[in-house]
Amino acid sequence: MGGLFGVVSREGCTKTLFYGTDYHSHLGTENAGMAVFGEGGFSNAIHRISQAQFKSRFVDDYQSMEGWMGIGAIDDLSPQPLIIRSKFGTYALAATGLITNRDELTGKLLREGASFTEMADGGVNNVELIAALINRGEDIVDGIFQMQEVVRGSVCLLLMAEDGIYAARDRYGRFPLVIGRRIGRDGNPDGYAAATESCSFPNLGYEQARSLGPGEIVRLDANGIWNERP
Repeated sequence: MGGLFGVVSREGCTKTLFYGTDYHSHLGTENAGMAVFGEGGFSNAIHRISQAQFKSRFVDDYQSMEGWMGIGAIDDLSPQPLIIRSKFGTYALAATGLITNRDELTGKLLREGASFTEMADGGVNNVELIAALINRGEDIVDGIFQMQEVVRGSVCLLLMAEDGIYAARDRYGRFPLVIGRRIGRDGNPDGYAAATESCSFPNLGYEQARSLGPGEIVRLDANGIWNERP
């Protein structure tokens, strides 16, 4: 299955991202990664975790990363999150799920002129495929919706753009995607998170705000949770 974790904050988010992603380690044992956005733009780090625990592989990365938004992923199939440069601008993408018509979609996109980086097993990275499908849309939200319409199977994703983190649950609701918030000392929310599993929230100081419905798309920024598509 794999696991996703994303966070937006008014301050630095990398420590929360590091521990929040690690809470999903039981969902995958092959690949893991983190991407952040801050004053220096987008940056990411991806490592294999088959021979070492997530924390030991990423502790140096998290200590050197800086940003107020970040997404992380644990996955057995595709190294991620990837940084994508598109007509919508640059964004980072992490996704988990099952695409049963992957070969069909890949062939169609190749005939349309798309290109993909070949993985070691000769296949295509699912995240690259999902990004190529999203990039066909009129905007990010329309692209996510169109991707959901053509994929047979189930895909949950976190897409981090400059205006926030877009969280989208698979349209059949087969995989969970939960939104949390952290309350600051003034009694108001000062950070939001999205996670595959809500068990990552309590030890990070977050409370569950809501679960996304099947196919629902929201955007998180430091000011709140914004409904993009019900």
